[in-house]
Parts: sequence; structure tokens; C-alpha cells
Amino acid sequence: MKKQKERRISRREPLENFVCFSDAFEVFNPSQHVTFHVGKTVNLNANGACIITRNPLEKGAKIKVTFREPTGGQMSGGVSSVIAQVKWCNKITEDYYKTGLFWPDLS
Repeated sequence: MKKQKERRISRREPLENFVCFSDAFEVFNPSQHVTFHVGKTVNLNANGACIITRNPLEKGAKIKVTFREPTGGQMSGGVSSVIAQVKWCNKITEDYYKTGLFWPDLS
């Protein structure tokens, strides 16, 4: 099987951490989650992340994501919230989905 060419803007770093996300947030005040779900990050960079969730997300959907940044490298170790776009979502087991997210550069 031919290896697919990397299409990311910057390299992702492995990161296992909890992430909160919301597919429903206050449009006029995106800092407020209306509903939220919990998932786990697989990897992360300044432009996106891969997360594992129990919730299937539609390609192209906008979600609010809140996560703790790793220390060092491009990120600060603080807590960040961003509005992300779902780039893909694949079912990996009966109960879990792996989802690719993209957002504007955080650095």
C-alpha cells in the first residue's frame, strides 16, 4: 500500500489529554458552551488536532474545542478554546470516532 503524502501545514505532536467540545455554542458569545462533550486528543499542532470521541461529527461542521496546550514548542501550556472545522470523522469501534479538526494558527 502506497504511503499517503502529508498534507498538514505543520507537524502534529502526539498528545494524550482530555478535550471538551461543543457542537452547540452561543453564536453571539462563542466563549459560552451551550452543551459539551468530552473526548481525548491523539495529536495536536497550532492548526488542528485529531480527537477520539463517542460522538460522530459531520464533515464541515463548526465546533468549539477547549483543551490544555502542551508546554514547549509552539504552544504555551495554557488552556485554549477555538472554533474548529471538522475535516473528517471515521468510526473506529462500535462506540468511538476518530475526528480530524482544523482551526486558524494559534501561535
